[in-house]
Amino acid sequence: MRESHRARTMFRKVDGFRYIMSVIVSMNGCLGADVKAPWCDIDKKAILTLLQCIFCTLTVAMRYEPTNIKFFKAEVSILFTLTYQNLRNLYSF
Repeated sequence: MRESHRARTMFRKVDGFRYIMSVIVSMNGCLGADVKAPWCDIDKKAILTLLQCIFCTLTVAMRYEPTNIKFFKAEVSILFTLTYQNLRNLYSF
């Protein structure tokens, strides 16, 4: 996806941004003290690696793609507040 304009465009068209954001939402509380299933069986290092992959994917999908950036701002940023709260809730502060 890094070098392919077509792949980044298809990522947007198949709602890749929404799928990635839904993973973040599903990870609510996964790094806290009282971890619930299915995250209780997964090593914290693997969870952090997953988060790194998520943010790398978002970065590559928007790099050199003004249309993807506009789409993310217009369509997905509505979920940003929820996503920000969920990122804070990963540790369940």
